[in-house]
Amino acid sequence: MKLRLFILIGIICSFSTLAQSIVVNDPGDPQSSLTAEELIQEVLVSGSSCVEIELTNLAENPGGVGNINEQSWGYFKKGNTNFPFEEGIILSTGFAVNAEGPNDETGSSDIGTNWVGDIDIKTLLDNQYGTNVDTNNATVFEFTFTSSIDQVDFEFIFASEEYEDQFECSDLFRDGFAFLVKGPGIPDDSGAPFGGTNIAAVPGSNNVPVSTASIHRDTFLCGFEVPGVNYFPEFYVTNTNPNTNEIQFDGLTTTLTTATVTVIPNEEYTIKMVIADRGDSSFDSAVFLKAGSFNIGNVDLGDDILLGDPNAKCEGEIIILDAGSNPQATYQWFKDGVALPGETNQTLEISETGLYRVELSFPQTPNCVVFDEKLVEFFSVPDFDLGPDQLICEEQVVTLDATVQNPGELADVSYKWFRDGVEIPGETNPTLDVTETGTYSAEVTGNNCPITDSVFVELVLFSVNIGGNIALCGEDSFEIIPEIVGADPTNATYLWSTGETTPTIAVTEDGTYTVEVTIDGCTEEDSVTINFRTLPDIELGDTVVKCLQDTEILTATPSNIDASNVTFRWFKDGGELSGETSSTLEVTEEGIYTVEVEDEGCLASDSVTVEFYDNENCIITQGISPNGDGLNDTLDLTFLNDKFGIVRIEIFNRHGRLVFEQQQYVNEWGGQTNDGDILPVGTYYYVVTLQNGDPQRGWIYINK
Repeated sequence: MKLRLFILIGIICSFSTLAQSIVVNDPGDPQSSLTAEELIQEVLVSGSSCVEIELTNLAENPGGVGNINEQSWGYFKKGNTNFPFEEGIILSTGFAVNAEGPNDETGSSDIGTNWVGDIDIKTLLDNQYGTNVDTNNATVFEFTFTSSIDQVDFEFIFASEEYEDQFECSDLFRDGFAFLVKGPGIPDDSGAPFGGTNIAAVPGSNNVPVSTASIHRDTFLCGFEVPGVNYFPEFYVTNTNPNTNEIQFDGLTTTLTTATVTVIPNEEYTIKMVIADRGDSSFDSAVFLKAGSFNIGNVDLGDDILLGDPNAKCEGEIIILDAGSNPQATYQWFKDGVALPGETNQTLEISETGLYRVELSFPQTPNCVVFDEKLVEFFSVPDFDLGPDQLICEEQVVTLDATVQNPGELADVSYKWFRDGVEIPGETNPTLDVTETGTYSAEVTGNNCPITDSVFVELVLFSVNIGGNIALCGEDSFEIIPEIVGADPTNATYLWSTGETTPTIAVTEDGTYTVEVTIDGCTEEDSVTINFRTLPDIELGDTVVKCLQDTEILTATPSNIDASNVTFRWFKDGGELSGETSSTLEVTEEGIYTVEVEDEGCLASDSVTVEFYDNENCIITQGISPNGDGLNDTLDLTFLNDKFGIVRIEIFNRHGRLVFEQQQYVNEWGGQTNDGDILPVGTYYYVVTLQNGDPQRGWIYINK
């Protein structure tokens, strides 16, 4: 596997002019009492379980052993300054505590303090400048480490008192720093006896050591500088005129990050961090190593986002936390100490305040877990609810209320109202009175966070009609059926003035009936007056058969009501008979006669057929021809029977002998005897005895 150390250069922040200083080896800080190995493990590596550290060499000021005030290494923190690193480790060529600002010394307060140098940093600087100059006051942290994963880098700042006085141009005064790494797969290109490679070379250079010669201000040149080759002024920050008062040194570099190196997980590597004075021991230099920046698999979510930060957002808006890509890792996110189910990706979208934590574990090394936490605060948003959709009735007013429930969490609360997406002018209060159908929205802004809620208000409009005044003719009962227009009657409820709750009612008595129909909470009503009327009872009788010359009187007088209150209209074969408006009608012609009788809206009618007798002249024939042709086959006395009633008929031959006799005769004799024999052609005499009237006598001739 490869362990990559990425080049990252940041510009140091502007420094405050107040008399503030970093704090070094403060006895009140527990880290100040840590051993060098503990300091590396707990501060530089941040206690990672993914690496094993063992200090193999510590070079330091001998006078500082047991005396923290003269110790050449230790723990620092930024305190109330704007120093780029919150905390970390300092390695110095003098007393570490003398790194504290303000920058009010031209040299160093530990003049006269002298201890041995280091062959590796000497070799690196000699090779760079082509000279042979001893180093002094070397502080060295040399340790072995075994990493479970393949990510390693660290950040540092180099600072020196040799800056600003043009000591940069002298071979005797070119302090420097190296970060040497060796082990499996590491190239041996440092040129130092230690071997390995110098990963703290100037970023972008060809293995140029960080020193006061390779990085210094650009207001002067020493003559050897080749920008971009052995000279990199872009990484320099002055600490004089004015000074930042945070550290004692005259100048310093920007934040530098080591170059890329390849390592193999679970293999042992050796690191040597060394800083030394070159040529003297008076003008000190120091390197500041950022806490946690020896990144052996660490994860960094960045700074907390608190209210008031430019990046702070409103609740509901999205912030993406990114734990960085690591193909060998598995991810688990937490909020306020509780694992978030299913959140196992590199990134996490959040929208509410909480303490978020990500843990990276590595299946190939189960004990290796790295994590980071980040507090993210979101501005509270207006908490309000317009409620569910509403139905309102005609002339009803509903008040929508967007009053916030969390006013103490909000500043500058304001309101806007919209109907169907269009802002309602002048409506800036928490409430809105509504009388019409529409989608109403309230936009409430607090803490500069707009929140919108909507509700649909529907005006329920419908009508009910059960009729006005209804007169019923000849009906025993009537079903009242409401007609509902404008709404779905499926869920309607009913209340009748009779107390019934069915959709319809059947009534049998005169009266006024009322129904109340309720749909979606809205009620409409209607009334109807029912008047049961008697239908005129008229009877024109059965078919009327008459003689051609006779006049029949048809009578339509109602049998059940007073005829003086009714009107009559007569029709013949469908055509109205003009002027015939009385209860009787004289009929002389054949046809179908109809009468309409109206009693204040109640209309009754009846019809009768008037036709002539087959013997329409109503005269007893003088002869018959019973030959079966359907013409004059019998002696037809229907008209005589209808008028007077025939008791019997007697037929005599010319000799006076009775040949045929029948009681209640109509038209049965067709020239036969009582025995059914056919009488011969000839003349016969008849006698017809009537119930009312004189007997009719005469001669009749039978013709074949």
